[in-house]
Amino acid sequence: MQFLSIIGVLFLAATASASDGASRGDSGIFGPPYENILRAQEALQVAYPELVTLHDYGTSYEGRRLQLLIAMKQKELPFSRTAIVMAGATHGNEYLHIEDRLPAELLRLANRESSVSKFLNAGGVLVFVPIVNPDGYERRSRFNARGVDLNRDWDVPPAGFKGFKERESAALSGALEQLRLQHGLRYAITVDYHCCAGALLTPWSYTEDDLPEPQLGHHRAIGALAHKDLGVTVGATGQVLGYTPTGTSKDYYFASYGALAFTYEGRFKTEESQMPGHLRWWEAMLDYSRENLFSETIQTAMSSLHGFNVDL
Repeated sequence: MQFLSIIGVLFLAATASASDGASRGDSGIFGPPYENILRAQEALQVAYPELVTLHDYGTSYEGRRLQLLIAMKQKELPFSRTAIVMAGATHGNEYLHIEDRLPAELLRLANRESSVSKFLNAGGVLVFVPIVNPDGYERRSRFNARGVDLNRDWDVPPAGFKGFKERESAALSGALEQLRLQHGLRYAITVDYHCCAGALLTPWSYTEDDLPEPQLGHHRAIGALAHKDLGVTVGATGQVLGYTPTGTSKDYYFASYGALAFTYEGRFKTEESQMPGHLRWWEAMLDYSRENLFSETIQTAMSSLHGFNVDL
């Protein structure tokens, strides 16, 4: 009943289809008011007090709370924790009705034999940021309240690009770094949900240069899982979209933390019906992470990519 009530909060005031005037890049999928999403996260904290912590990490330009959810076993471990980060609605009009439901769907598997429980019991951590850009989400806009594209506002050291001029992106990067230091996290995988290419995009965004090994092989393995479970095209941003934007969160996570970093591009109007496939993909990613990315050797090698010094 707790799970059903949480889902009910998310569906309240939501509509399932877009207007005929949806702009290019608009997902065509409308969700509940942002405050309802925050209430649903609070309900998850009540339902799973031994696992879930909420962290308010700032406010948007229009005064909305910026919040993330952390799921982890509250126990001391003699090693660093491997973490997976999910973020959604960096472009407010690209909401998919996947990113806000996914935390509840995964957490309901946490107390039974499952890929989720195995990942968490092994010391893994899940970080969810369902709505990165709440002002854009409420305005039905790609941009934040200052008219800036937040997915062009992340540091990309190998491109010589300095971002974090906007409140939302700067606050999120700061919060993730604080969590990393506080809990000894190693960001192994990041997934940012966008729309509408029907693809899983890998680094780099700013250049068409291939990734080195073993990073390329790991990205391809996760991509193969996504193709199997969701039928999406897989490739680097320039290869799939035909342009090379600078300042994306994916490039930041890969360059700064050595994370396997992905942009999931959902499909116009229909992606919200793909939740079973997303759950299968996430469970497969959790298994892949536990089996292949918990190794300190792999993580150290990946975090030293391009000579960037990441204090692990």
